[in-house]
Amino acid sequence: MPSVSIIGGGITGLAIGAFLKRLAPNTSINLFERSRQVGGRARSTTEKGFTFDWGPNGFLATDTTKPSPILDLVKAVGLSEDLVQATPGSQRRYLFYDGGLRPIPTSLSTFLGSELLTTPGKFRALLEPVFASRFKGEETIYEFLQRHFGTGFANTFADPLVIGHTAGSALKLSLDALFPHIRQLESNHLSLIRGFNSQKRHPDRRATLTSFLEGGIQKLIDGLNADLRKEITTDAELIALEKSSSNRIRLRFKEGTEFITDKVVLATPAFVSGKLLKTHLPDAAQLLGSIPYAGVRVFALGYDRIEVPRPMDGFGFLVPRNQGVSALGVLWSSSIFPNRVSKGKVLLNVFTGGTHDPNILSLSTEEALKLVQRDLEITMGITAPPQYTADINWPQGIPQYLCGHQQLVKQLEIALTDFPGITLAGDAYHGIGLNYCVQDAHRVATTLASELTPDF
Repeated sequence: MPSVSIIGGGITGLAIGAFLKRLAPNTSINLFERSRQVGGRARSTTEKGFTFDWGPNGFLATDTTKPSPILDLVKAVGLSEDLVQATPGSQRRYLFYDGGLRPIPTSLSTFLGSELLTTPGKFRALLEPVFASRFKGEETIYEFLQRHFGTGFANTFADPLVIGHTAGSALKLSLDALFPHIRQLESNHLSLIRGFNSQKRHPDRRATLTSFLEGGIQKLIDGLNADLRKEITTDAELIALEKSSSNRIRLRFKEGTEFITDKVVLATPAFVSGKLLKTHLPDAAQLLGSIPYAGVRVFALGYDRIEVPRPMDGFGFLVPRNQGVSALGVLWSSSIFPNRVSKGKVLLNVFTGGTHDPNILSLSTEEALKLVQRDLEITMGITAPPQYTADINWPQGIPQYLCGHQQLVKQLEIALTDFPGITLAGDAYHGIGLNYCVQDAHRVATTLASELTPDF
């Protein structure tokens, strides 16, 4: 019986195991996780009536009746009936700009009345169909938005677009690697305005944030953990990979055990995978080590509704840099999924750190919390101390797709051919976020199934 070993029990590794279990049922699957529990950043806790998602707070589903990797995964572990969509009002989003929360415009009329751009800036943005052109080469997100909509638009919206996704800088991140669908819109329609208008005519294609009725994203992790219970080994830290006889691979673990397998999937962060491959694939290890990560610190703060003086009528808000606020953004978690809190309570997730403010990651909880509470007083007028507080620190939380990232991934694929049987998976390569992790897991599992099962 062929065997596959998956290193890393985050959402990507778990999804690979679940897909492979169904695509190649005659394969021996073993998943090794170095910590005591699986899930990685995809984790939720419930305390004092507040359910807090440590990392992703859901996934995007365009239509829950149509197949997709993430919905296939949910169905596989028996959770299709437990899905819940975000409230319709949560589509409303804000920027904290020039001392107040300003709604992000979603129509021509709200754009014209917006306080986020000057009048010349608005007219330049609306002339995008006239100035639109295709660009041969790679651009940063800032450069792309500036070319299409003008400098004023890029100065206001480029950083929030990136901060809410990777906590990085729009001046450095590659549009082509991070948002290839936007580049595709340009390719198909030339003008992004025309492209977005075309998408609006197909409401069935609009993605809706989706999670679970109880327990947050932990519900999915628990379902995968139960599904793969026999295949998972925790407290198992891999320290070395070696070529064995007959093209097999020997795994050496910190506790002194060894394991022989046919295929290995490294569903670990790029810097961890690089260390494991350094001996046998130094070129691949160097490439993996060159992928930077942004640290993120998340505070969950719970209040009585009466203690929050402004309406929480949307998804939350992001903060462009140089607005006198250190937080990257605030998620109004209880407005998005009301089942996250007890009646009369509200829950806010405050995101800090990123490439703009890495120093906050080294502060004590007390010191960082003071900064967060100051930010909430400035942005939302909250002066009451929170009834519930959780502090989650991800020092190397989110990979950053710098310009050249796509070429780097291609070079990695070539370098890996010198060690047959090794596959990389996760959010460091083809997309960031829960949807992309599961999509990458499905890709890897499908490829492995075709290699291991002759009749696949």
